[in-house]
Amino acid sequence: MDDPRSILGVGPDATDADVRRARRRLAKTLHPDLHEGGARADAERRMALVNQAFDHLVGDRRDAPAASPVAPDAEVFADSAFAIEALPVDAFEATLLAAVNLGDVIRAEEPYLLAVLLDDPGPCQCLLELVPDAGATTVSIEIVPRHFGHCPTVRDVRDAFVAEIGRQAART
Repeated sequence: MDDPRSILGVGPDATDADVRRARRRLAKTLHPDLHEGGARADAERRMALVNQAFDHLVGDRRDAPAASPVAPDAEVFADSAFAIEALPVDAFEATLLAAVNLGDVIRAEEPYLLAVLLDDPGPCQCLLELVPDAGATTVSIEIVPRHFGHCPTVRDVRDAFVAEIGRQAART
C-alpha cells in the first residue's frame, strides 16, 4: 500500500481525530453508493484504499468494551463511534429516532449530521456524523458540556445511543 497518510491527505502529525475526519470527508465523495456504472467500480477501489489506510493508522487502537450495551446490528469499535449495518438514510432514521428519545434535536442534515441537546445520560450537546462505510454506516460522536460540572463521557453517550437503537430494532 502507498503511504496511508498521503491516501487520506493528512500530515505526519495528524491525530486519530484528524484521520477520522479525513476518512469521513473522502467517504462523502468516494463511497460506491454515490456512483453508478463504471464509476462505481473505481469508487469501490478508491474507497477500499481509504479504508485500508484508515485501518492501518487507527484500526489497531479500536476497542469494544465487553460491558457496554450493544445493539444486535451495531458494532462498537471506538469510544467515540459505532457502526450500524445499514445505508446512511436508514441509519440516519434510526439515529434520529434515538436522538428524539434521548433529548432534543437542534440540527438535522439528512443523512449525515445530527446535533442533539441530551438530557440523559447527562447534560451535554452531542454532534453525530454519519459516514457511509461499505454497506454500513459509521456514526462518530463528539460532545460538549452544556453546563459547568458533570458531563457524561463520550462512551456513555455512545452506549446510550447504541442501547436506544437496539431497543428500536427489537420493537420492529
